[in-house]
Amino acid sequence: MSQAQVQAVALQKLEELGGAIIRSITGNPSFHLRNHSLYRNYFREPINTPHVASGLIDSQDVNFRGVVDCLAVRQVYSNFEIFHKNLPEGPLGKLIYDLLEQLRTESIVPNDFPGIKTNLKSRFIEWSLGFHHSKINETQVGILMYTLAQMVWSRLNGFRVVEETEDFIEATRAGIAPLIGTSLALLKKFKFDQEEYAKASLIIVRTISNLIDSEYEELDGVEVDDNSSKALKFLLAFDSGDETTFSSISSGVSKAYIDDHVGYRVFTRIYDSEERITDFVRHDQLLTLRENLDEKVYRSHINIKRFAKRLFEIYAKPLEDDWNFGEEEGYVDGRRLSQLVSSKSEKRVFFLPRVERKVNAQLTLLIDCSGSMKEYGSDVAVLIDILGRALVLAGVNVEILGFTTKTWSGGRPQTDWFSQGRPNSPGRLNEIRHIIFKTANTKWHKARRAIAGLLKPDVFKESIDGEAVEWALSRLNSSGASKKSIVVLSDGCPMDSATNLANDKFYLDNHLKEVVKKIELSGDVEIFGLGVGLDLSTYYSKCAALDLGEGVNQKVLDEIVALLQKKHRR
Repeated sequence: MSQAQVQAVALQKLEELGGAIIRSITGNPSFHLRNHSLYRNYFREPINTPHVASGLIDSQDVNFRGVVDCLAVRQVYSNFEIFHKNLPEGPLGKLIYDLLEQLRTESIVPNDFPGIKTNLKSRFIEWSLGFHHSKINETQVGILMYTLAQMVWSRLNGFRVVEETEDFIEATRAGIAPLIGTSLALLKKFKFDQEEYAKASLIIVRTISNLIDSEYEELDGVEVDDNSSKALKFLLAFDSGDETTFSSISSGVSKAYIDDHVGYRVFTRIYDSEERITDFVRHDQLLTLRENLDEKVYRSHINIKRFAKRLFEIYAKPLEDDWNFGEEEGYVDGRRLSQLVSSKSEKRVFFLPRVERKVNAQLTLLIDCSGSMKEYGSDVAVLIDILGRALVLAGVNVEILGFTTKTWSGGRPQTDWFSQGRPNSPGRLNEIRHIIFKTANTKWHKARRAIAGLLKPDVFKESIDGEAVEWALSRLNSSGASKKSIVVLSDGCPMDSATNLANDKFYLDNHLKEVVKKIELSGDVEIFGLGVGLDLSTYYSKCAALDLGEGVNQKVLDEIVALLQKKHRR
């Protein structure tokens, strides 16, 4: 596994911990962190305050706890309705107003939480020093915004401004103090009254906005507008200069997808297929691959029966299926009352419901068979074999499916598109291949040979994820199980070169997001993402990044169990 992938796994664990802290402080189970953002259920919470937003992007262990505490206290001590009722117009005013509200919430944390107060202070100081050492402080606007942040923070908390920068801001502080001094005093007076505090904040917003309007200049050779939100955010949430690259999803907005009122298009389905792996991989080859897979599973030294027991604990539910008679307590059994006459010491005249734990669940394992997954084919085959067998032992109905394309770069659909004059917005331009490794009703011993087909390299081509998830869902919906789940195993975003070139590079990406979001919002089926060395939180709110660098080991299985048993997950 590459260093970038290791960092991605580490980042996900850090954000999982941060999300748990926020849920603990706020008492709200709907909060979670993913992809450098705070979410309430499936909806992203905007974060504009500079010392919070920049720290969430950097996500370094040293300051991350302070950033998490900043997010948590904002949710606890800031009233959403009051904040938005007084929100000023224009991006500049909104950013200043947001900064003042964030600093207010941090200043009113009770002394009963000394750890949180220390973290908040450390985070602000760290951001201040970073800003001071950046080139932004060389601009008049940068100095003005920084000085305002220092003055408000100092006044609300009774702290001295950051010592290293005190001389640097002295002249600017002396210049604006007469203009906002009264309002600063009101901020401190009303910091426990958000409504009154907002009124004082708006006076400062107007004053500083007027100063910036008169001072705004070119920054780093790029001419910017007075009302440019992008430029102001750059000033506040500055680039620290640390270029740490994480293995993450390249995602964005697809203009082709949004502008097309029809939604997701498919140019033609006539070449698509749904096949069993045994339809296109020879029997004798599968036997050889199965022997190879058996050896790999054996060398993993995984106790599958113990793993199955852990999965049983997740999916089993207590059910009343009969009665136990002859009990010494419970419901009176009228048929045994005569025993009290013949033997007054007889107490076994009661009956109780017999409760047994049973599993009524079906789970679909959906495997991304794209070309980039070929590198992990061996480990993926071992993981699917172990996970599938353990689920079956736990009593879960398991269906194992895969998705890829028949060809690279479009194939026959693209040829047809060319022959028709390449009309605009063709949508998906490749022939998909949906693969069945095991149906839900197939016994495990009959499916073992098919699963070994994952070791065949030429199975892996390109991937069209959104349609594959819809296909898996349609098959799962026919199940009568009370608990239904889909687990998608993937190493990245959807990729089909022909479709991307004919539409745009985020066309398939946006479709997958829409499909997954609908499933998550419906609540009828749980859907999870297992990323192979990658954070899939861009698509799945419940996901885990697996490190297969050392093969399938107990740590990997622990990650899967932790994901499946948690109701709220990144």
